[in-house]
Amino acid sequence: MRYTRCLHPSGLVGLVLVLVAPGLSAQGLDPACDLLGADCVRIHQALGANRLVEAATVAERALEAADSPEGADSLAVAQAIDQLVGVRYSLGRGREPATTALAERAVAIRKRVQGESHPELIVSLHNLARLRRQAGDFESSRALTTRALAIAEAQLGAGHAVTAHSLAELSVAQGNASDFAAAADSAQRALDVAEALQPPDPILVAEAANALGAARFCQRDVAGALPLFRRALALYERVQGPNHLMVARTAGNLGMAARIAGDREEGEALLRRALGIYDRVAPGHPNVPANLNSLALIARSRGEYDEARRLWERALETAERAFGDEHPDVAGVLNNLANLRKLTGDYAAAEALLARSLAIRERVRGPEHPEVAQALTNLAAVQVEGGRCVEARASAERALAIREKAVGPDSVQAGQSLLIVGGARLCQGDATGARAAYERAVSIFTRVGSASGADTVGALHGLATALHGQGNLEAAAEVYRRSLEEGERRLDPAHPRVGWVLEHYGLLLAQRGDRAGAMEVALRAERIGRDHLRLTCRSLSEREALAYAASRPRGLDLALSLVADGTATPDHVRTVLEELMRSRTLVLDEVIARSRRQSAGDERAAMLQRRVAEAANVLVGLLVRGPGKDGPERYRRDLAEAHERMDAAERAVAEQHASRPDHGAEPTLARIQEALPPGSALLAFARYSHQPLQSLAATGGVPSYLAFIVSRGGAPAVLPLGPAAAIEDAVRAWQAEV
Repeated sequence: MRYTRCLHPSGLVGLVLVLVAPGLSAQGLDPACDLLGADCVRIHQALGANRLVEAATVAERALEAADSPEGADSLAVAQAIDQLVGVRYSLGRGREPATTALAERAVAIRKRVQGESHPELIVSLHNLARLRRQAGDFESSRALTTRALAIAEAQLGAGHAVTAHSLAELSVAQGNASDFAAAADSAQRALDVAEALQPPDPILVAEAANALGAARFCQRDVAGALPLFRRALALYERVQGPNHLMVARTAGNLGMAARIAGDREEGEALLRRALGIYDRVAPGHPNVPANLNSLALIARSRGEYDEARRLWERALETAERAFGDEHPDVAGVLNNLANLRKLTGDYAAAEALLARSLAIRERVRGPEHPEVAQALTNLAAVQVEGGRCVEARASAERALAIREKAVGPDSVQAGQSLLIVGGARLCQGDATGARAAYERAVSIFTRVGSASGADTVGALHGLATALHGQGNLEAAAEVYRRSLEEGERRLDPAHPRVGWVLEHYGLLLAQRGDRAGAMEVALRAERIGRDHLRLTCRSLSEREALAYAASRPRGLDLALSLVADGTATPDHVRTVLEELMRSRTLVLDEVIARSRRQSAGDERAAMLQRRVAEAANVLVGLLVRGPGKDGPERYRRDLAEAHERMDAAERAVAEQHASRPDHGAEPTLARIQEALPPGSALLAFARYSHQPLQSLAATGGVPSYLAFIVSRGGAPAVLPLGPAAAIEDAVRAWQAEV
């Protein structure tokens, strides 16, 4: 799982109210709140009906009534606090200082009144442990749950229900501290105790099964986790109904596991079900970011970059509100959002997000933690794209060393770092070193498997590129074909990653002399990239759309190179010119569409345009003012924030009209020729990167120009004009003379 926290907390409202002795009190009340009288009943009724705000209101009233001067340290106050803290946690208010202060007060009251080892202290310790966990203080959370378990075992016995619950709580704390083996052991013990109880408690069995499933999931034992999550979900549904928070939590866990197991459809359905419950009952719940994160990963795997961005931006906002700015869960969302920025060509934004994610993880987890390796791996990938090969190699190899030590040299995580090690070595021109890294990554993904089809496609694509760079064209061709087959099977035939493989495969075909095959492959790559840009750019800001237009899969460079080389058939020349027109028209249509939106009389459109103008004014003001007395660090931060506000404002405008594009019909060469006056001709220039058709290089190209001459009848003529540098120098000299 690519999210920082593998486990959803097991102690939601409902499990906070654990009986410390079998049965009810003489008054028919739960002993955890029997001193609150009728309010105890009202809290239970509200929780059972998922009315959390009402439960919080009743608990606040009960606390106010109990918290009189003479009863400030009474057990009734502690009971009211325990109820209130549990509900506030589920409402997403666990980070509020007042909530933590209340939880600490309940622990202090119970220790003073009942002593350090009273069983009722367990509830207060668990509450405080959850809040510490939410604040990122995992060791404190672990210490508190360890203390709670010791009390349960000493005072109630190893086979008591409270001991089972305490073991499940400890498992969650151990998992969040990344001690997954200990988490699995504690959860298994909890399940053993819960199953042995007479009469059986289905909710306690479900809690333990969910905790054990989460621990196995974090140990990469997805096959072992799935039946445990299914069992827990069935029990919760049977006892608490289909719309309870416990159902949401377990459905979310099962959805994450199903996605990792390769069943995206079931995973998405479960995650959306969980999110629907949270949205209705507790929209600020701490589990919401994890569900959004997994849904975004599914959207990204389908190439739906705009939907993935919206989900991750919502996840980031929710995580920052639930956990604060310095929590590992926030770092996890930043990491994934940065990867998406990289895919859409926004490398500066991606690096800024990754730098923040890495800083959080190093501070909270330590420099040798696997989560640090994940951030380093992704940072290296961005550095490769920026041509910073030495930095990229250092980042990638540090990440690989951490992962080999922490999770093993044959782990999926090691394979993911090897992908970027290979890319960094290729960036430095070390095709032999890159080949070794990619071959090892392919071996890992073949033997161990990977939840992401993109990992396998990337490893095969990288290996083919390394073989290509070594001049081993026959072997490279075979691996390119394997990469394409894997991409079409596990991703989609129109996925951008398939387009990027096609780019390189087409060049290899041309170098092997199959110019017709190379042309078909190049045109397919161009269509994939253009169609994906059309879908994606509608909800991007202008800057983001231009960045993706420059980085998307492109086949036109190879197609134009084949045309300039003189080996293209007349039909191919016509087709290439039409594809060039369509790709240009896409950009022009989007510019025109955005201009029309700005002039629309719609009141909301006008308001959104005012926000764009305000954001632009702030950005321009900063650019004109310069760093000033605040210094360069503050200036860079202010600039980044201003760019983000500008992008957000432009995205809002784009998204308002994303569902109703106003592009016209695509142009055709025949229509243009019919429109030309007799005896006239149209001259169309194209700037492109002329590909190394005669060499064995896998990458590289020379910026060049060619011209198409289109007359009313007949095939277009092609005039190669040569390298762009000489032409542009001549144009600049002419402009200076004029």
